[in-house]
Amino acid sequence: MSRLVSILLIILGSISGYGSDRATADFLGDEFAVLWEEPAASYLAEKTARYTYETEIVVDNGRRLGLVLYGTRSEYFCLIDKIEVYDGEKLIQSGLVEEAVMAEWGEGGSYYTESVREDGGISVADMNFDGAGDICLQGWVTNGANVPCYYWLWDKETEQFSYAFCLCNAETDKEHRQIICHMRDGANGYDTEYYAYDEKGKLQKIRYEYEDYHALIKKLPFRNYVPDGK
Repeated sequence: MSRLVSILLIILGSISGYGSDRATADFLGDEFAVLWEEPAASYLAEKTARYTYETEIVVDNGRRLGLVLYGTRSEYFCLIDKIEVYDGEKLIQSGLVEEAVMAEWGEGGSYYTESVREDGGISVADMNFDGAGDICLQGWVTNGANVPCYYWLWDKETEQFSYAFCLCNAETDKEHRQIICHMRDGANGYDTEYYAYDEKGKLQKIRYEYEDYHALIKKLPFRNYVPDGK
């Protein structure tokens, strides 16, 4: 069951007149009423199917590693809950997804990513300019053009992938060693965020630009940019 449905159930349960689980089920209809008539696991078993997706990634010195994604096909999305990393037939790392979800959202709930694609929207790119491939996996499904992705960077010393950050529509600028995110802001605007690594290897936002096609293009230095609510 997607986060959207889960949130809807919680909201409806708190609305006056739908204070009981039974009333909420009646409001949602027969398809969801089954959640209160039989175990949730049974319901999910009928609505979902497990699968695996295999691909590979090239890290330092041309070393090829195998990636196995474990997912569930739901009615609308493909949910990835585990990634295994193989060096030949040897399993060298397992998990990853839980690490990313906990870093961004904290403990509790379900640890999975969402995509309309069976491969979870996975891609490979060198996100820290060290010559090794890093893992990118779509975080969740949105209604717009902005696609959030979780990123795990390859560590040559530990020979492991470590969760690093979550960004939307990220592209790398190797010449300037920057990561650039072009994001849609409504029907007539675009946000562009520029990131670079500091001396400690931490990714920092260094510039922000806004383009509004109802007026002249505005370019705002990052020091004057204050995110909403901060």
